[in-house]
Amino acid sequence: MYNYKKYGSDVLTSALTQFEYRNSQIPSDKMDEIWDITLRTNITNTRIKRVMGRYYPKKKLIEVFPHLANDNLLSYKDTILHELAHHITNVLYKGQASHGRAWKMVCKSIGAIPSAKEQTIELNDKWHTCRNTEFYAKYKI
Repeated sequence: MYNYKKYGSDVLTSALTQFEYRNSQIPSDKMDEIWDITLRTNITNTRIKRVMGRYYPKKKLIEVFPHLANDNLLSYKDTILHELAHHITNVLYKGQASHGRAWKMVCKSIGAIPSAKEQTIELNDKWHTCRNTEFYAKYKI
């Protein structure tokens, strides 16, 4: 079993650091608002069957459900990045569509897959079957 909480916080911190580095033109008050996000790894609620993660804009909270990742850290990482893209889009482009153009642009900038159609079957495979593939090398996990 993986330490999903530690891995999730590492993914979040790394993505935010890279986003800040690449977007130095964003005003510091907006960047502070982007950094003001909490990640909750919910390992107790196994009743959830449909969504791997949720973003709550009013609480500034990302909640992820690792039991749905099927022991695949790539899928888990992409879920965190997907929800982080919602948060960044909410801060920078208030009122934009949930999965609209601005969100897709943010997704690409932080390394998330912006469309389910673009995901490979490897996101749904068990981690041990895909960890040595090109997909693994691409995400450097």
